[in-house]
Amino acid sequence: MVSIEELIYHFNQSLRVNDHILMMLKEPIRIRVELEQNLMYLTLDRKRLLIKHTRPLKNYHINIQTTADHFHSLLQGRTSLKKQVDEKHIILKSTFRQLLKLDAIFVLNQK
Repeated sequence: MVSIEELIYHFNQSLRVNDHILMMLKEPIRIRVELEQNLMYLTLDRKRLLIKHTRPLKNYHINIQTTADHFHSLLQGRTSLKKQVDEKHIILKSTFRQLLKLDAIFVLNQK
């Protein structure tokens, strides 16, 4: 399986090409991801793109709990965040607006 760092690298490379997608981001989105007992702290930012932090952040806009496989397919744009939430593959805590925004960014970035 591809490492999360490699997936983030490819995601960011694609965002550089599809930089118009970043216009949806007025403010950075802080994301906490729990993958089978592993915690990841991410920020999706207009200038610095998707960043993995080594320490927890103070607060989060979105909390995601899922398996590594489901998160990888999300980062690769192979499946919709909303669809994975609806099918209960992902447990998500966020506003509906943040869900739609993040979903659009993931899917549009891979088109």
